[in-house]
Amino acid sequence: MKRRSLLMILLFLGMIFTPVIAQIPTPNSTKDDNTTLSIDGFVNTKFASIGSDVEIIAHTRGHTSDTQVTADILKYDMDPIEAINGKIPLDGELVGTIVLENRGPHENDANTRIWQGVYTVPVNSLGGMYGASIKAENSQTVIAVDDATQITK
Repeated sequence: MKRRSLLMILLFLGMIFTPVIAQIPTPNSTKDDNTTLSIDGFVNTKFASIGSDVEIIAHTRGHTSDTQVTADILKYDMDPIEAINGKIPLDGELVGTIVLENRGPHENDANTRIWQGVYTVPVNSLGGMYGASIKAENSQTVIAVDDATQITK
């Protein structure tokens, strides 16, 4: 009984690190007039199977009416168990791109815009480790990217 209780406590303590990791600043792009475009993207669906939908959400600041947000879906050459054991994925192979739709301002911050898109896992898809590189563009020179492996860069 003690062992089980200790394991549960350690599990709950480990869950504390998820919000801390999410607070790491994302890459920004600064314009000539010192305004900054920033993006924070995340995948809301963590486990998926063939034919299921994967929800991708992004928050932007410094956007304009011309801002476009896309997500590149990447397949990493590694087993998901390796990621659970702490191995960080490196370069991924592009398997698709989706355009995220503007869903309006964030309920708690009118300066933050919410973007949402859905990627459907193809029927011919092989299992493995996938990620998303989410990009906001105001122009060809003002681009902010939230990459799945940005912690390693």
